[in-house]
Amino acid sequence: MLVYQDLYLNSADQIEHLKNLGLSINDRARAERYLNFISFHRLSQYFTPYQQSGKKEFLPGTSFDDVLKLYIFDRHLRQITMDGLERVEVAIRACIVHTMCEAFGSHWYMDRGVFKSSYDHARLIEDVKQATGFYDSRKRTKSCGHYFNTYSSPDLPPMWTVSECLSFGKWEYIYKGIADNSLRKKIAKQLNLSQHDLASWIKSLAYTRNCCAHYARLWNLKFTIKPAQIRRLRSVAGVTPGNGNTYYMQAIAIHDVLKSIVRHSHWADMLYQHIETCPLPIQEAGFPVDWHKESFWGL
Repeated sequence: MLVYQDLYLNSADQIEHLKNLGLSINDRARAERYLNFISFHRLSQYFTPYQQSGKKEFLPGTSFDDVLKLYIFDRHLRQITMDGLERVEVAIRACIVHTMCEAFGSHWYMDRGVFKSSYDHARLIEDVKQATGFYDSRKRTKSCGHYFNTYSSPDLPPMWTVSECLSFGKWEYIYKGIADNSLRKKIAKQLNLSQHDLASWIKSLAYTRNCCAHYARLWNLKFTIKPAQIRRLRSVAGVTPGNGNTYYMQAIAIHDVLKSIVRHSHWADMLYQHIETCPLPIQEAGFPVDWHKESFWGL
């Protein structure tokens, strides 16, 4: 283990450092402003495609604007991704809530018997208490506040209220914990998925959502949590085991769910229009050549 000894550099020093590495900077004041309000560390994630292999020096002719264009492209990609993920997340939790409330009533999640014997039900109840402001009235949404101020029993709100408070990542644990196999299948079928694939996609898309929410680099990220590659999509170009950790596979999962829940989704068109502006070969994000010509995308 080494002792960290790098010194802090202000934006002026960072400019000199980048110029010494061969980066062309035509407008120094503009570059300093971006470094001040984006940060060197954050922008450095976009240096790699423009650097010489295995070195910190930039490829000849690389400018600060080249790096900035890639950064801005990725920022817009996160916005488009979140647009699709919002509808996907809302739809998945709605399918779970509707199906389970129809079967067991408004407070089904409070019934230990609804879940598998190995399920940590106490953890779920604690998560709900934290999310709904059970312990702290200052954290309550309007709906949760109304429930706690109006009703004495049950202790917690109905699931349709709770669902608005729980993070996307919690739903994989809830869904996989449901004991009745036929109900898990019924939920997944509404999204044209198997129960195994739905559980996998909730987990991977929740991870992607967190990447977007924390403004992480997205376009060529190697995703550590991969969506299951379902059989009916294996004929789509680029759907291969080796491509599972790319943004392309996340986009396929988002679009596939949207096709099940939105009659005329324009998300794929937004994605295509933006991908066309990528300043680097989009194959680095897992997209095959002519990906948009696949009938799957409906473009």
